[in-house]
Amino acid sequence: MHKFLAQAFCKQNRFYKFPCYSFSKIQDKVIDVLRLEFDEKGYFINFPGRTMPVPLDMSVSEAQLDLFQKYRFGEIHFFNKDGDSYAVSTPLQLIIQDDFYINLENQFFYVVNTLNSHNVALGVQTIHDTNFNYKKIKDFCQVGGHTMQQQNVLQEFFGEFAEYLKKDSKELIDRQHLDLVIKSVLNKMSIKNSHRIQQLEKLIQVVEKRLSKEETDKKELDETLVQKKMRKFFKRFFGVVLAQIGLVQYGTYVFISWDFMEPITCLLGISDAIIAYSYWLFVNKKYGYDTLAERKIAKIQKSKYYTREVDESDIFAKKDILDYLYRQKYYHSNSLFEVLNIFADEKDLEKFTQKNSYLSNDK
Repeated sequence: MHKFLAQAFCKQNRFYKFPCYSFSKIQDKVIDVLRLEFDEKGYFINFPGRTMPVPLDMSVSEAQLDLFQKYRFGEIHFFNKDGDSYAVSTPLQLIIQDDFYINLENQFFYVVNTLNSHNVALGVQTIHDTNFNYKKIKDFCQVGGHTMQQQNVLQEFFGEFAEYLKKDSKELIDRQHLDLVIKSVLNKMSIKNSHRIQQLEKLIQVVEKRLSKEETDKKELDETLVQKKMRKFFKRFFGVVLAQIGLVQYGTYVFISWDFMEPITCLLGISDAIIAYSYWLFVNKKYGYDTLAERKIAKIQKSKYYTREVDESDIFAKKDILDYLYRQKYYHSNSLFEVLNIFADEKDLEKFTQKNSYLSNDK
């Protein structure tokens, strides 16, 4: 719930300013979707080729100055996921409570906050300035065994509904007017939901395009350079082994004699045993072809990935982001009417009101 309170706080304290870009323009200009990361040093964002720390104790203007002085970052602007630009006085701690857009040096990125467990569920997008009791909705959903998505949809519905009624100056409202209010609320929620789904679909296309390119580059690298390098290494390895066997045999039966070659053969055998035992001590794996091949391939991959700018961790991050966006799309794709009809069951309502008799005395 804290991200919704943060959004309300931003609006009340004028931390939003008039948008300098249209939302469609921002969406069309997004070149990549990134993930907000966290480690012992704090929050940060991995941009292509560099990392930007996110100082939560600073406002946008303070962070811009700090990032320029320390890391030479250029002009930075932040937007919420609806395309509203944050004012320079907005604390970064409020911005990262939800997903957001960032314009870094005239390049647009969308940053997802997968660290926030509340982002998994469909969230109430607006905090209304009413006395509506959201806790009662939460209690009702828990008694009825409803999902977090259903709870949030119902919270948003009644929040919007209470806002409409608050604006109406009439003390008594007839049924026809009430039906119009309900239809208006549902239409508003449906439009917002449809807008969010379209936004997520565009972001998914961006991530899938980037992920496909990175996986293709990695596959080509693995099938060509890495395999070629590995075969070359093991040809040399087996060449040394066969040369050792051939020299021992030649020295024993042709060039010298067994009396002279016996201690050399024993020394070579002991050396092989020492190498194998040392390998096991340091690597904690058996000394064999499969283990050597696995370690060598990993070493070659690391070297080649670095030179060809292929980052496996970025591929895993993109898959995680894609999974997050698909889950967001799933939570927004269900019909609002289907979700709201679940709460029309009189048994659930009767069960809840019997357990919480104080509700019958509320307005």
